[in-house]
Amino acid sequence: MLPVETALTEALPAPEPPETVEEAKKELTFQPEKEHFGVLVAKFRKYQEASKLMAQLRRQGKPTWIRPSPGEPTRYEVWVAPYEKEEPAQSAAKSIKAKYGRSAQAKN
Repeated sequence: MLPVETALTEALPAPEPPETVEEAKKELTFQPEKEHFGVLVAKFRKYQEASKLMAQLRRQGKPTWIRPSPGEPTRYEVWVAPYEKEEPAQSAAKSIKAKYGRSAQAKN
């Protein structure tokens, strides 16, 4: 496994963004159930940027996925999930904020 500094600076090829929201939905690797918690890490206008962050988080062993932002179809959300309880999600949000400098939020 790469050190965090290397993993965060390593160049990643960005995949082509989906052309429609429907295509983006097909690419999702996880859809949380309402009773689970997740961590909203960031929102991006470009799918490629969301994909880069997802790859970084996955290399750190975090279950990460991207979804079109509800109500904002031109934005993409990066999520770390699922968590069965709020406490582990809050802890993950705090850890992500410390490591990546992002204001991650635990949500249900």
